[in-house]
Amino acid sequence: MKQNVFRKPKNLAFEEAAFLEPLSCVIHGMRGLNIKKGDRVLIIGAGPIGLLHLLLLKNKGADVIISGFEKRRLALAKKLGAASAVTPDNIESNVENFTGGLGVDYVFECTGQPSVWQSAVYYVRRGGTVILFGGCKTGTTATYDTSRLHYDEITLKGVFHFTPADVRQAYSLLKSRKIKVSKLITGKYPLKDTEKAFLKLMKGEGIKYAIIP
Repeated sequence: MKQNVFRKPKNLAFEEAAFLEPLSCVIHGMRGLNIKKGDRVLIIGAGPIGLLHLLLLKNKGADVIISGFEKRRLALAKKLGAASAVTPDNIESNVENFTGGLGVDYVFECTGQPSVWQSAVYYVRRGGTVILFGGCKTGTTATYDTSRLHYDEITLKGVFHFTPADVRQAYSLLKSRKIKVSKLITGKYPLKDTEKAFLKLMKGEGIKYAIIP
């Protein structure tokens, strides 16, 4: 409790403060990567976590492609600063055009699907890094082309949860509003209408809904 709990700043709404935990996880996945201005990045998955990755990467100055199925989420990604927001079937051609055929510096996998874990290594450049953020079901496996990993010196990094240092950084970014998570809040519902929010999410409508007790 002493490590990961902070007083909510007056300038931060409760629904924005609720992003402390997921943002901490996203920060944890980028810790130690030294992402800098001009780095080219692909995010696979345009859900709430993928969009949080986008906000943090833009804060670091990276140029980002993001992929997903839902058109409204892709449109939001463009408004949040994505250089390109594409459907999965267009990833390869967009990465090629975006990087002149070299591949991106980093790939962030945010779907938790073994097939996507496997394909992610084909979008990164030689010496690049793939962050496996999306958790797959226990017992599933992924198979990789050994020559791609070995001769192209690809780094695969699995990430999970957060540390107290990640939480402190997330708190600082939210408090200073360097990460504007309010743009990810689609709407608000009273506690009695929680089911309505879940039904919308099941239909792929919206990003995050605030439930107000």
